[in-house]
Amino acid sequence: MERLLIIGGGVAGCTAALYARRINKNVDITIVEKSPYPAYSRCGLPYLISGKVRSHTELLEYPPEFYNRVIKARLMLLSEAIELDCSRQLVKIRSKDGGVTSLEYDSLIIATGAEPLLPSFVHDRERVFTLRSIEDALAMKQFAHKSKRVIIIGGGFIGLELAEAFHDLGLDVSIVEMRDQLLPQYLDFDMAKIIERHLLRRGIKLFLGKAVEEVTSVENGVRVVAGDEVFRCDFAVLCIGVSGNVKLAKDSHLKLGSTGLIKVDEHMKTSEEGVYAAGDCVECWDPIYRQPLTLQLGSVAVRQAMVAGINAAGGDMKINGFTGAMVIKVFDLEIACAGLPSHLARKQGVNVQSIRVLSKDKIHYFKGCDVFMKLIVDQEGRIVGGQAVGNNASKYIDLVSLAMLKRMKVEELALIETCYSPVVSSAWVPPAVAAQAFMFKTSPQ
Repeated sequence: MERLLIIGGGVAGCTAALYARRINKNVDITIVEKSPYPAYSRCGLPYLISGKVRSHTELLEYPPEFYNRVIKARLMLLSEAIELDCSRQLVKIRSKDGGVTSLEYDSLIIATGAEPLLPSFVHDRERVFTLRSIEDALAMKQFAHKSKRVIIIGGGFIGLELAEAFHDLGLDVSIVEMRDQLLPQYLDFDMAKIIERHLLRRGIKLFLGKAVEEVTSVENGVRVVAGDEVFRCDFAVLCIGVSGNVKLAKDSHLKLGSTGLIKVDEHMKTSEEGVYAAGDCVECWDPIYRQPLTLQLGSVAVRQAMVAGINAAGGDMKINGFTGAMVIKVFDLEIACAGLPSHLARKQGVNVQSIRVLSKDKIHYFKGCDVFMKLIVDQEGRIVGGQAVGNNASKYIDLVSLAMLKRMKVEELALIETCYSPVVSSAWVPPAVAAQAFMFKTSPQ
């Protein structure tokens, strides 16, 4: 019987196991996970803190018994892969009691995930949190209930979601971001300003263009130094990104890409025969130029895992690239995007133009809500990115993501056929409105 070993029992690893079983009823599957939990929704952690999710068990994708009973997989929790020998097809596993065993495999999937970045300016971790695990969220929630003021370092998606969570708990919330805008990796400057105004109206304090130089625990609080500003708070949260867990792969001489993550092909196969990878430890690429990307998103991880699981179990499936489509909802405002923002596209040498329109989510006589829609188009007329703020933003960016995957030209998106009913949606959805505006504009931005 073929043996499939999966290192990492998070969303990527467990999804890979699910699809491996769907395609191959006979393969022997073992999942090794170092935490106490199998796959759960990390994206739900801010809502566990706020109380919108009542218990951490609600975040589990499936109960632990599901893996043995339904997938017919062996799930080894509190077990860590410490050594990989690809030439012998052997992995050494350390269990919670310190014992070390060896597992052989015929096919292997590495889904080791990522860990929060810990910058050198943090001199003391007391009262300084990161958010990556259920344990992190529960500890943060407990501390928040006895606090009055929090500083969030980093104005990305997680930082914004946490700002709302702490606001809901009655805390005074400040966000410190080194760039001159929120969401600098995802949005153009003008789109970010819409979100910033929205947060300010809710009482969130924003300190933009302030690079943090020092975070130090002091008596009954934390001291944060950022440029000419010195902040005091009860606790601080670092939201400055994650780093892929590639040590096992690197020590095993698997090839890493220019991003420092595991390099894979369209089959999610690594540089070693029979070894696949998926999730936050893997380098992505865009579908248009095939440039390497870092996209540590749950939506990307499950798609990579589907391909890796199918192929590791004997199937043949390819994935052509990743758009990085993502969405959050902050204080009832949807923010969604796909592709790179204009400034990062240009930094990568792509000559782009953009258009922004103010559209509606449905017809005016049914009181349609404003939707800010932006398209980014390259010199060949292809859709290479999009951003939307407002009702149904995710729906509109889904269309942009599909346009990118299909390498569509702006003229094709301008004519895209979508559902229409006055009470539900306009005849021309915002991406089509933006595409038409781009076609007829006379002076590129």
